[in-house]
Amino acid sequence: MIEITPEELLLSREKRSQKQMELIEQYGMTLISFTLNIPGAVKSSELLSKVQKKGMDLLHGVCESNHIPIVFEEYFYSKTGDEAYLVVNHGAIDMKKNTSKIENEHALGRIFDIDVFDAQGLQISRDCIGESKRKCIICEKDTLFCRRTKRHSSEEVLEKYNQIILKYF
Repeated sequence: MIEITPEELLLSREKRSQKQMELIEQYGMTLISFTLNIPGAVKSSELLSKVQKKGMDLLHGVCESNHIPIVFEEYFYSKTGDEAYLVVNHGAIDMKKNTSKIENEHALGRIFDIDVFDAQGLQISRDCIGESKRKCIICEKDTLFCRRTKRHSSEEVLEKYNQIILKYF
């Protein structure tokens, strides 16, 4: 397992943001940016790639069952975490509803981080579709509160993520 530094993580986020804006400018359509929400310094492994693939299968299933054309698709494997981009010819609000349903209802959904952007580059939040923010994976309280107050140890949070993944696979 390869650990990454905070600097590497920050750089990967900056590159992702730049890639997102490039795709929105190029296609002028809804963009789905898909990564995993994994705590800790290890963001890439064979098992995490299986989780990412499952999420991609679910996204493809949503597009197929709703007749949503995928105009562009790209996938990156990286030690800072796998990334996928889908440009779809479909409304961003409806797409966010579909991706939020995956995050809320699938056994691995809490681990998925599926961001949706409209054709102007505006990120569609859960608030935009009438949903509350995600809750803490340990106690179901506000995630930001738990992070800021260090309510749970990193080990405890990572263990919970591992339990979810291993229970599924």
